[in-house]
Amino acid sequence: MNKKTIKYLLGLALLLFLGYNSIYFRKLDEVKAEKEGHRFDAAKFAEKFWQNDLPPALATAVDIKALLPMLANDPTWASVMP
Repeated sequence: MNKKTIKYLLGLALLLFLGYNSIYFRKLDEVKAEKEGHRFDAAKFAEKFWQNDLPPALATAVDIKALLPMLANDPTWASVMP
């Protein structure tokens, strides 16, 4: 065998090895059972948002009475205003 053939065989072996180790098969029943345990709870998400995420954002938010005239005069400037 010449060097070119050996290089191609080693490259093919490496490609097959990496391809084989990067694919995992699982039973569909297992995947479905796992998904059922992790359903999105919109009420819980909304409560967390209102309790934890919104108050800090409100502290730095622009008052609507100030924002509306800014939007009417110059929407571009109002959208990038700090």
